[in-house]
Amino acid sequence: MSLFFMFSFCYVSVSFNSFSPTLSELQFETNWIRSISQERKERDIMDQFDGGQGGHANVHNDKFNSSSYSKNDILEQKFDSEDDAHAFYNAYAKEMRFSIRKDRLKVDETNVPRKRKWVCSKQGRRAKKHLDRKDRKRPPRDETRVGCRATFSIRYDKGVEKYVVTHFDNEHNHPFIEKRCVPFLLPHRCVSDAVKAQTKAMHNVGVKTGQIMDMKVNESGGYGDVGFTLKDLQNKIEVERRVELKDGDAEGALGYLSARANADPLFFFKYTVDEDNRLGKLFWADSKSRMDYAAFGDVLIFDTTYRTNAYKKPFVILAGVSNHFLTTIFGCALLVDETFATYTWCWKP
Repeated sequence: MSLFFMFSFCYVSVSFNSFSPTLSELQFETNWIRSISQERKERDIMDQFDGGQGGHANVHNDKFNSSSYSKNDILEQKFDSEDDAHAFYNAYAKEMRFSIRKDRLKVDETNVPRKRKWVCSKQGRRAKKHLDRKDRKRPPRDETRVGCRATFSIRYDKGVEKYVVTHFDNEHNHPFIEKRCVPFLLPHRCVSDAVKAQTKAMHNVGVKTGQIMDMKVNESGGYGDVGFTLKDLQNKIEVERRVELKDGDAEGALGYLSARANADPLFFFKYTVDEDNRLGKLFWADSKSRMDYAAFGDVLIFDTTYRTNAYKKPFVILAGVSNHFLTTIFGCALLVDETFATYTWCWKP
């Protein structure tokens, strides 16, 4: 349910010319082509690590053989970019069955990375202030950081115009996880652009996210071979939906409501934006709805359709009954949540 479709509850006619199927198909094809190009680019980056060319490592994701590289071999590696170094160390970590995270970064005056350090995800320890809290209502989570000192550092060498390895420590103070659990570590999970484009196309024809995930599991042969979890896919879809709302429908909806207010002096609407300048709460009522409320507003029916629209926002309909026992709409609202403060905002003029 789009914002424009919701306006029909207030007897507002809407033009759907901007949502033509042809335009949607063209946008899907464009995103699909871009996603394929991005995947090819990522494969090309991995193929640049050719064992016989200038000390570059031969890394091919799951095919990376860590046993064929000594510590000195890794210290001799050179990379064209920070992303290449990250891909190398992440592939090494996947083969060795641990996960990594980015640590320190040093950039120059043009914001180009000059030094970067990666550490094991179990590096460091949890601050004691979080463990010694007296007002804790729930037991603390299991300790995940055990002070591991495994690190990987690079710096940019102007002489060779590449990133060189300056430090590599492969000594861990903890056991590695089982091989079957490796694909579920956060650094080794990723929703590709091709999957996002395919998911969006299937959503447009009514396929649910859980069903799409089941299809990907069947295609891959198991959950460990998909490359992401159901939650990863849901989060990625939510991010894309927020971007679309921010850049497209929100601006169009507010522009349409402003035009209606200029043409109809009794038309009323109000809205809020969040800290990221995204549309938050939205309320509107046209002149007929306001006159009906003045005449038949003794009894107010409050109906919430819980997040069944495309933006996952509670859609509220304020309705009543006329003297002919017919349902009449007093106003509509899109909310961010169902708290007392949000409903208070909705009732205030």
